[in-house]
Amino acid sequence: MSARGAVELVIADIALQAGLFSPPGVASPVLDNLFSAVVIMAIVTTVATPILLKRTYASQIQQTALQPPLLREGGRPLVLPAVPKIRLSLTSQSQRRFR
Repeated sequence: MSARGAVELVIADIALQAGLFSPPGVASPVLDNLFSAVVIMAIVTTVATPILLKRTYASQIQQTALQPPLLREGGRPLVLPAVPKIRLSLTSQSQRRFR
């Protein structure tokens, strides 16, 4: 289960223990089954999301994988130059300086 689904279940359980799904003096069949609906929704969206995303973006993933590499005029692959890394450190006086 994804973190989002687990958080939904934890919040739903806290709301159930706090009595938010069954307010006193209100008898409603909708409120009686609301916790079950929230749990089912959390499970269904957790399971369905990766499947739907794969189907939605499958053509884009295949197109990206099939693209030829960037080539130079001689047919050799284009190699991009390395970008130097800049490290940021803080001194004891909390002044920033580059190394």
